Amino acid sequence: MRRALAVFLIVACILAVCYGGFALYQHRLSSDVRPLLAAACADNISVNEIKSYLHDARPLLRTTKDRVTFQKLEHAITLLSSSQEYHDGFLDRMKAHMEDLQVGNENGECSGRWWRIVNKKLPGVQEAYNEMKECQKRRQEADDRDAKIAEADSQEGVRLYNEVRNTLGLPPLKQGLDTER
Repeated sequence: MRRALAVFLIVACILAVCYGGFALYQHRLSSDVRPLLAAACADNISVNEIKSYLHDARPLLRTTKDRVTFQKLEHAITLLSSSQEYHDGFLDRMKAHMEDLQVGNENGECSGRWWRIVNKKLPGVQEAYNEMKECQKRRQEADDRDAKIAEADSQEGVRLYNEVRNTLGLPPLKQGLDTER
């Protein structure tokens, strides 16, 4: 009886030590992934280079910490890229708005009906003008909402990126990531 109890306690202690070691292992970055993530978080690196490092690191993920850190960095890059795409399209959106407001443009989204009525000297100019102003107001509200979303994405992306840098022992970036290279 004592012998069985002693064997049981020894096996329980061995299992507890093994489980504790495994739990500690899961809460650290593995030696294969750390250099790739550190390289992906280097100063003055482009988004394409980061995506390349992430692609290389994906099959090497072993621990929970590896996966969590990888997912944070991947999400940060997605947010920063989407914010940059919004800002890159700003001039195109402004050009489309200006073309819509061009004098005589009967095909415009907001001003088309108004110009058709004005050019044909039909009644209902005031209603069409009010409709055009409402359309422009809705478009401006949508643009403002999209700008706020892009700014929130940018801030969250920088926060996550700096969190990953902190996990890797790197100082946070003072300015945003260079997403244009």
